[in-house]
Amino acid sequence: MPMEIDRAKRVIVDLLQLEADADETVRLKEDLGVDSLAMVDLIIDLEDRLGVEFSDAELDPSLLVSLGDLYGIASRRLSVNQRI
Repeated sequence: MPMEIDRAKRVIVDLLQLEADADETVRLKEDLGVDSLAMVDLIIDLEDRLGVEFSDAELDPSLLVSLGDLYGIASRRLSVNQRI
C-alpha cells in the first residue's frame, strides 16, 4: 500500500494546495477551513483524479477529521480498486 498512499497524498496535497510535507494531524475543518460544501467538492475532485468512488460509509464526517484520515480512505480505496 505504500505506492497507493504516496499517490493519494500527492493528489490531496495538490487539491488542497498544501506543502508536500503537510502534517497528517492537520485537521480539515479547524485548521484548513474545509467546511461541508468544500468537503463535497474535495471528494468529487479526489474521486475524479484517483479514478475511484468512495462509499457513503467511508465518507462519514466523524471519520474524516484530519489529513491522515483522508490519506487513509483514499489509499485504501486505491488498493481495493487495483485488486479488482
